[in-house]
Amino acid sequence: MLARACAVAVALAVFAAQAASANTILHVDGATGTDGGGNTCQSTPCKTIQNAITQSESFNDLVTIAVSAGTYTEDLSLGALDSGLTITGAGSGANATGNTVITGITGNPTINSTTASSLALSHLRIVNPLGDPQPIINSTSTELGLTDVALDGQGTGVGIDAGADMSMTGGSITLENAGAGAAFVTSGELTVSGTPISTNSGTIPAIVGAGPISVTNSPITMSNPGGSATAVLGGPAPITIGGSPIDVKGTGGAISAPFTLTMTGSAITLEGSAGTTPAIAGGGPGSSVSFSGAPIDLQGKASALTTTGAPVTISAAKITLDNGANAAPALTFSGRDSSLTNVTISGAWTGPGVLDTGSIRIVDSSITSGPSTTAPMLDVSDGSASGIGSDLSIIRSTLEEQSTTTPGVIANNMNVAVVSSALLGGLFAFDFEVLNGKTRSATLASSTVDAGMLGSRDGGPIQSVLAHADNTAGSVATVTAEGSILVEAPASRRVGTNGTATVNCSGTEVPGTTQAAAGTDGAINCATGASGNTSTSLLSSIFANPATGYALNPSWSGVDSVPEAAISLPAPFSDSSTDLLGNPRVVNGIATCQPGVRDKGAIELTGHQGVVPAPAIASPASVLPGVAGTFTGSAANVPSNVPLTFSWHSSDGGSGSVARLTHTFVRPGSYTLSLTVTGAAGCTATKSVSVPVHGLDVITVLKISPTVFVAAGSGPSVTTTGRPRSGTTISYRGTEAATTTFTVQLGKLGRIRGGTCRVLTGKHLTGKRCRVFLSVGAFSHTDTPGSVSFHFTGRLLGRKLPPGVYRLRAIPSDPVGKGTAVFAGFTLKP
Repeated sequence: MLARACAVAVALAVFAAQAASANTILHVDGATGTDGGGNTCQSTPCKTIQNAITQSESFNDLVTIAVSAGTYTEDLSLGALDSGLTITGAGSGANATGNTVITGITGNPTINSTTASSLALSHLRIVNPLGDPQPIINSTSTELGLTDVALDGQGTGVGIDAGADMSMTGGSITLENAGAGAAFVTSGELTVSGTPISTNSGTIPAIVGAGPISVTNSPITMSNPGGSATAVLGGPAPITIGGSPIDVKGTGGAISAPFTLTMTGSAITLEGSAGTTPAIAGGGPGSSVSFSGAPIDLQGKASALTTTGAPVTISAAKITLDNGANAAPALTFSGRDSSLTNVTISGAWTGPGVLDTGSIRIVDSSITSGPSTTAPMLDVSDGSASGIGSDLSIIRSTLEEQSTTTPGVIANNMNVAVVSSALLGGLFAFDFEVLNGKTRSATLASSTVDAGMLGSRDGGPIQSVLAHADNTAGSVATVTAEGSILVEAPASRRVGTNGTATVNCSGTEVPGTTQAAAGTDGAINCATGASGNTSTSLLSSIFANPATGYALNPSWSGVDSVPEAAISLPAPFSDSSTDLLGNPRVVNGIATCQPGVRDKGAIELTGHQGVVPAPAIASPASVLPGVAGTFTGSAANVPSNVPLTFSWHSSDGGSGSVARLTHTFVRPGSYTLSLTVTGAAGCTATKSVSVPVHGLDVITVLKISPTVFVAAGSGPSVTTTGRPRSGTTISYRGTEAATTTFTVQLGKLGRIRGGTCRVLTGKHLTGKRCRVFLSVGAFSHTDTPGSVSFHFTGRLLGRKLPPGVYRLRAIPSDPVGKGTAVFAGFTLKP
C-alpha cells in the first residue's frame, strides 16, 4: 500500500513539473523534419504529424502542433492523452506549396480521435482517397473545433462523424463520390458558420444531427441529380439556419425538422421534377416552423411545407410550384396563430394553396392558382377542439382561384375577417360553412369578391359569397359585408329547419341577380327586392377596366363613399387604413397621397395614381465584415406599370440608387440601412432595417502571463488591474463583440479504465496514462472586437483556487452562435 501511495505522489509531481511550461509548440515539416532519435519536435521539426502527436503525449500541458505547408500522406490517430491538442497548418487551399494537405490512407478515418476532452484543427486541407469508405474525421471528443479546414472527400465515407459537440468556422466540405455519406453526422450540438457544404450523395442527407443544429452563411448543395436524400435531417432539438441557401438537384427535400425550425434569408431550390418530398417537413405539437426572407422554388410534385400540430410563420417569401403535374397542397399545417405575411404563392401546380387547421392570419400576401386547378386556394378548419383556435383573418391580400368548379376560399367553422382584400374566382369566391351546431360569423370589410369569370357578372349557380349552415343541430352562419363590392349575388343555404344562414350588407354594392326563393334558402339582407337584393350600378361604372383588372373608375361616385365609422370588425380582428395595394384610403381625386374617406372595395389604382409605396427590404439575417451583402428593395403595393425610383442610405456612409443594392460593411457592428421609394405623383415612403454585421467570434492568441502565479487573497475573479505578486493577465484577440465564458479546469493524472480516463488513485495504478481536466468553476468577460486584456485573480466564487495545474477553456458567444473553444494552461503555486 505504501509503495502505491509513493507511486501516485511521484506521478503527480512529474505531471505538475511538466505542466509548468504551459502551451508547448511542436513543429512538423515533411520536407526538412526527422522522426526518431529522441527528437521531440521542438527545436527540430518532426517529419510526420503522427510522430508529433506521439511526442505531445510526454507533455502534460496544452500542446499545439504547427504543421508546415506540404502534403502529408498519413492517417492520424489521437487517444486520451491527446486531449486539449491543437493541430494548425499553413492554409486550407488545394495547392500544397503554400497550404497543409493531409491525404489519408484507405481503410481508416483520415483523423480518428478518441480524446477525452477537446481537439482543435485549423488551416488544413484533409483529403480521404478515392473509394475509402471511412469518415474523413471520426471523433468522440467532447469538443471538436475546426477553423478554416477544407474537407475533400473522394471516397464513400462520412465527412465528419462527431459523437459530441462540434463547431466549424470557414473552410468547406466537399464530398465528391456518388456513394458519399453525410457531410456531418452529429449526436451533440453542431455549429457551422461560413462553410460551404456540397455532397454528391444519393440517399444520405448532407447533415444528420441528433442535437441542436445552427448553420450560418453556409450554402448547402446536394449535387447528385439521381439522389433522393433530404439535405438536412434533424433530431429532437432546434434547427436554426440563416443566410444558407439549400439547393437539391435530386428528388429529396430540403429539411426534415421534427422539432423547432427557424430559417432566415435561406432560399430553397428543389430541382428534381419527380420529387415527392416536401421542401420543409416540420414537426408536431410543441414545435414550430419559421421561414422568412427568401424564395422557395419547387420543380417536383410536392408541397413547400408540411407540419402536423405545429404553428407556422412565413414572411417575405415567394413560393413557386413549377410542375403542372403537382397536385399537392402548397402549404399544409395546423397550429395556433400561424401566419403568412408578404408571401406570394403561385405557379403551374393544380393542388390547393393552403390547407390549415387552427387560427391563421394572412397579411399583404397573394395566392394565385395554376391555370387548371380544381382545388381551393385556401381551405381552413376549426381547431378549437385541439386548442389551436378558430380565427381566420385575411388582410390586404389577394386569393385567386382560376377554376369555376370549386370554391376559391373555404372556411369551415371559423370566425373570419376579410379586410381590404380581393377574393377572386371559383364557384363561390368565399364559401363560409358552419356545422355541428356551431355559431360563427364572417365580416367582409372594404373588400372585393368576384367569383367565376373575373371581371364580369356571372349568373347562377356562380355566386360571390355563400353563407352555409350545414346541419340540423342549430348551426348559425352569418356573413356581413361592409363597404365592399360583391360582383355576383350572395347566397345563403341551410340544411334542416334548425340551421340559420344569413348575409347582411352595409354600404356594399350588390348586383340585382338573386338566389331563387326556396325552403333551404337563408336570409339575404342587402337591400329591398324580391329576395333581399337590389340592382346597383353596372359593372363597367365601378371598374375602369373590368376585362383586364380591378382598377376602380375614378369618375364613379361610389369610389370614396364609406365613412370610417361604417366599418366595424368584431374582436379579435383589427382594421386596415390602407387598401389591398397599401394605398391610403383617399378622398376621390388625383395624387392626394392623404388619408380620407374609405374606398369601397379592396383596390384603387388607375385614376387615383397617388399610390404611396410600402417599401420592403429583403435583407440577410446578418452579414460578415468585409463580405458583400445583397439587399433587395421593392414596393409590391405599387402597380407594375408605375415607375419607381430607389434611394439607399447606410449609416456607415454607403448609398445607392438601384433596386438591388450590394454593399460591404468593413467593420463589425449594427448599422441602419434606409430605403426611400418614390412612385407616381411624388408619393414617397421610407423603410429602415437594422443590419447586424458580424460572424461567429473567433478567439486567437490566447495568452496567460505569467503562467505560474499565486492566487489573490481577496477580491473578485476579474479586475481591470492586478495586485502586486498575485494573479495573472489574460489576453487574446477576437473578431466580434461577444461574451466569452472561461471555464477553469483542474488537471489530474489518470489511467484508462474501461475505456474512460479516470483520476489516478491507489486503485487505478494500472492501465495507459491519460490526462483528465475537471471543471472547478467559470467566469465570463464581455469583449469588443480586437485585442482584449484583463486581470484574473485566481479566485472563483469568492474563494482562492488551491495550488495545482489548471487549464482555462475559452468559448466566445455572439448573436451568430458559439465559437470554437481555445485553451491555455497555468499553474497556481502555494
